[in-house]
Amino acid sequence: MEFNSFMVKKYRSYFGFLDVYHEGFITKATFDQICENLCRVYSASPEKVRLLKAEVPKWWVHFQDLAENGKVSEQRYIDVIQSCFFLPTTLKTYRDNMARAFGIIFDIIDVDGDNYISIQELRKYYSAFGCTDQKFLRKVFEALDINRNGLISKENYMDVNDKYFFSRDSNSGCAFLFDWSRSGD
Repeated sequence: MEFNSFMVKKYRSYFGFLDVYHEGFITKATFDQICENLCRVYSASPEKVRLLKAEVPKWWVHFQDLAENGKVSEQRYIDVIQSCFFLPTTLKTYRDNMARAFGIIFDIIDVDGDNYISIQELRKYYSAFGCTDQKFLRKVFEALDINRNGLISKENYMDVNDKYFFSRDSNSGCAFLFDWSRSGD
């Protein structure tokens, strides 16, 4: 699978989404902060906090092997992800890991446990990453709400995230999911 400039742009956006300190690199402290932010946002649900404390530290495990002096730069991240796309077995493993991660993230976002994400639940999740741009969040919600029923099913959430991370099609309609810096475009 070719890793084109459109894909580089999407992965840069995702890296920026994770880089909550806006330092241009990710460290274990970055994921500790993400966990703390999410725990604060979901503090009313002890079950969600337990899930977050169990799962978010595992996110760093996937990054720590990429780290140089405890840091993963954006370019290092892009280079390693790009290399995954040239080896079918590595790409399958990466895709499987991403699917597992986004299944867990769906469960985190779904505060009321009804197996759907509402606009309020999506706003809550994105706020932990510093995104409060309502126009952008509405656009993300609409991209994820494939059925146009005002709710995001787990299946739709997984499908759209798969397209975000693996589609080379710039017209896929989900290229902006993690890039609120361009939300006014």
